[in-house]
Amino acid sequence: MVDDLHFITSAYMYKTLEAQGLELRVVPQREGATRLDDFAAAIDGDTRLVSLSLVSNFNGYLEDIGAISAMAHDRGAYVYVDMI
Repeated sequence: MVDDLHFITSAYMYKTLEAQGLELRVVPQREGATRLDDFAAAIDGDTRLVSLSLVSNFNGYLEDIGAISAMAHDRGAYVYVDMI
């Protein structure tokens, strides 16, 4: 699972995996930001990985990594955060 503020090359990698059969969920941004309720709706017991950029290279939006990580871990998913 990614959001649409993710770094473009990482998103491309996940899109390539999707073409090979991986289910890819993309949390939409709204007015330049993501919403925790959208993450809560997208992350479930089938989610294996939540991959995010800490800060969006598109607009500088800072993700709430703590809250998203807690949601993911509560549902048994790993979290990968690009912090570069």
